[in-house]
Amino acid sequence: MPEPSRPSRAATLAAIAFLVVFPWVAQWTMWTADPKERRIMPGDAVLQGYPSRHLVHDEFRHGRLPLWNPYQSSGMPLLGDVQVAVFYAPNVALSLVVGDEPLSYMSFQALTIAHFSLTGVLMFLFLRGLGIGIAASVLGAVAHQFNGFHIFHRAHVNMFATVAWLPGVLWLLDAAWRRASSGRGWAWAITAGVAWSQMLMAGHPQMLFLSSLFVGAWAVFRFGGAWRRRDGGARPGRIATRFGVAAGLALAIAAVSLWPALELIGRSARVEGGFDEAAAFSLLPRYFVNLLMPDLFHWDMGEMRIYAGILTLVLALVAWFVPTRRAPAVRFFGVAIGVAVVLALGALTVQGILYQFVPGFESIRALVRVFFFANLGLAVTAAFGCQTLLDRLNAGELARLRRLVRAMRWPVGLVSVFALILCTLITAYYTGIDLSVFFAPNVHTPGPMRYDAKPVMENFATVLNHALLFGVFLVGAVTLVSLRTRRRMPGPALSLALIALMAVDLTANGAGANLERFDPDNPRFGTRGEAAAYHKPKEADGLDEALALLRWIEPGVRIEAHGKVHRNFGQVWRLHFANGYNILDPRISLDRGIVDELRRDMWAVSTVVDGPRRVLSGKRLKLATRTDGASVWVRYPTPAYARFATGFDPLPPRGPTHRHLHSNFQNYAKRPAVHGTNREIRAALADAWPEPFADVHFAVGTTGVVSPANVTIVVFGDGSWCYVDGEEFPCRGRRVHAIAIDPDDGSVVAFESFSRWSAAPRSRRLAAFVDEIPDGSIVAVWWPGGNGKVDDASMRGALRAIGVDPTKAQLSEHFASIGVKGAASATAMTNRSDATGPLRLDVGSGRHGGGDPEFTWALDDYDATRIRLTIDVDRSGLLTVPELDYPGWRATVDGEDTPIVAVNGAQRGIAIKAGKHAVVFDYAPASFRVGGSLSLLALIAAGVGLFVVRRRGIA
Repeated sequence: MPEPSRPSRAATLAAIAFLVVFPWVAQWTMWTADPKERRIMPGDAVLQGYPSRHLVHDEFRHGRLPLWNPYQSSGMPLLGDVQVAVFYAPNVALSLVVGDEPLSYMSFQALTIAHFSLTGVLMFLFLRGLGIGIAASVLGAVAHQFNGFHIFHRAHVNMFATVAWLPGVLWLLDAAWRRASSGRGWAWAITAGVAWSQMLMAGHPQMLFLSSLFVGAWAVFRFGGAWRRRDGGARPGRIATRFGVAAGLALAIAAVSLWPALELIGRSARVEGGFDEAAAFSLLPRYFVNLLMPDLFHWDMGEMRIYAGILTLVLALVAWFVPTRRAPAVRFFGVAIGVAVVLALGALTVQGILYQFVPGFESIRALVRVFFFANLGLAVTAAFGCQTLLDRLNAGELARLRRLVRAMRWPVGLVSVFALILCTLITAYYTGIDLSVFFAPNVHTPGPMRYDAKPVMENFATVLNHALLFGVFLVGAVTLVSLRTRRRMPGPALSLALIALMAVDLTANGAGANLERFDPDNPRFGTRGEAAAYHKPKEADGLDEALALLRWIEPGVRIEAHGKVHRNFGQVWRLHFANGYNILDPRISLDRGIVDELRRDMWAVSTVVDGPRRVLSGKRLKLATRTDGASVWVRYPTPAYARFATGFDPLPPRGPTHRHLHSNFQNYAKRPAVHGTNREIRAALADAWPEPFADVHFAVGTTGVVSPANVTIVVFGDGSWCYVDGEEFPCRGRRVHAIAIDPDDGSVVAFESFSRWSAAPRSRRLAAFVDEIPDGSIVAVWWPGGNGKVDDASMRGALRAIGVDPTKAQLSEHFASIGVKGAASATAMTNRSDATGPLRLDVGSGRHGGGDPEFTWALDDYDATRIRLTIDVDRSGLLTVPELDYPGWRATVDGEDTPIVAVNGAQRGIAIKAGKHAVVFDYAPASFRVGGSLSLLALIAAGVGLFVVRRRGIA
């Protein structure tokens, strides 16, 4: 394309200035100084986005790298949490602008508005690069800025920030491919890589994955077009190489965020999603009405907001049906719209196939979000349609445009008739409703309507107002297109009218949606559920007293919050802790699935904020203050931060920790579960704590047989598990399970499960299993109870053969036994319980260390990445602290490196010898060092590359 002339450059700057300012004007309630008029983003912005940004900003302003969050989930990697977007350039810029002041919610919200400006300008530049004029590009950019996806997901700040960069990446790649000059083309490719890196670092993996697929599809489209032409324009080789440079540079620059994020995502519960979870947010067919009338029956609340503007749809039809020859980009984005619609339908279409054959697809949820690319495609196509109207039309194009206008008059007439009939029926037949309902002051939050004192329709005024708005905007769009067919409006006037109608349509139906009227600077601002809310006067009584109490809590203490005081209240109320909500929490969740005592221990709670309804034991807690909104409890004595044990249970590295702990009536503090195989545990613990491993052979009941094998059986409900030296043997259903172990080396030589459906056949199978085992072998047998007794001769004979006394075994209930083939009767280790309680039977390290040790500890220093303790104990054993076990943590005892083991599913543990020791935990993750080094080298390479190509261009 030729270089723009001076007037064109001035018009371009004016258009960019408009797109920068317009989102601030349209969303003025988000930044106004008047608290009575102010609106804020609720939901995830309050629960997740702001608290994490506040914490990162606090770390930066105190001169610390934000590597670890000690307050959430018993600690978790702050840098590894991709949604925190620690090094995302706009986030860093915000911290620099705010400086030494705390990060306010208004400044956090202002950054979101700035992303509306950013994506609008990038969309404008992309459309200009496609050859569209300035006016049509402005219209397409406005359509993109305020599409339904952006309106709802502005509260999902990471998601919005990720997709905001997509038009810019497409524009820069196009510029790199078009430049025949080697130097200028490579400069554009490098710049595209930098922009793409920000999309990678913005912090939403799902939209990053989908957006990167879209960028790849655009590259394939351009490559295919260049391959067919072969005689000019961008060449296939140029497209491939410059795309590769941009993609590689983007990945390298973003490595400082991506490397730690991949480490956490691999350990996140979110990757365990499935099709059912994703299909829960499919775009059902009825939601397509939201393309015409947003908020109709509240069908577009949340994820289902897909409104793109009435004029957008009309102009997209113009771009598709009027031109004699469609632009290639129109065809591409037309296909993109169709693919996005199919994918957004989720469970109704081809998703099952994708889940089976596309790696990683099973972790994608809320497939309705794919409709963003339909919104993007509609905005681009509308820009082409606007350009078609502004260009000179030939006779054939003018005829097709007139036919299209005539066809569009039918919807206008139908809507008018529908509105007239609906209004007549409602005002005539519904009690208490008259024509005043059509003039409700707020189209988004009217009150419920009633008929004969019964609720008949909520938000009736919303439905009517949006139906009328649809009619107004449709009539306006058809009128403007019709004037073009009659050539009664000059081009500049038509372009301004189209832009004005687009802006009014989208802002009237979107700028104020999904916002709440609250003032987060008010000290009584709080959260209720997933919406922000003021505390009512009655609920707020005593809240200031509770907050004053919370402010003396020392750094490092985690808060357990319930009731009116939400878990993120720490940052909302400018306190120095932020536990909070995060979908990327590690698989071990402290909110559920763990026994209550361990959960509280993991929180290391010294103060508990709780709702007034819950009854808490006075033996462990002391009431500090009570309000109608919350109760603040102080623990006495303070729960132990450090614990010491002289025995442990080996569990597989990824065993069912939650179920194991729930089904175990042991004191977990005295006999914690250590994760790993016997070999791994021995390697980590034996040097400092040799007793469980040095020539130890465990006795099996009174059989006289000893073996190095650690055997643990857990039976609970309908499930059961057996662990041999930390290796798991999962058993499902109410079957009979049997395992044979070599007594000399502890190895498993046979394992079988027998069906429960027929007592006699499975009894004979168990008898045959035992009969084939050599005398002297250790045999474990267990089952979780079942329907009817298993008491025939074969079963009793098999049990008698391993030392069980069948006359004392209640075989219809939970049962477990560890015996020796050929042992005398009643010499096996046998246990049983009722049919509902847990059963545990084990031979191994858990039987070590009788008596309580003399143990004292002191927490000398605690910050995010360094913890120092002084430990004094009278024997060797396992020290456990309530901090998340995670790669990157290093432990030293008296200055010597010590291996860390995973304990109780989530905690950190180390072996220590008897005596007094200085224990230090340091966090220095290799993922940050490697990723940071790659990012630094990539930025240097990008700078050098731009300098070189610029010098070549000057030469």
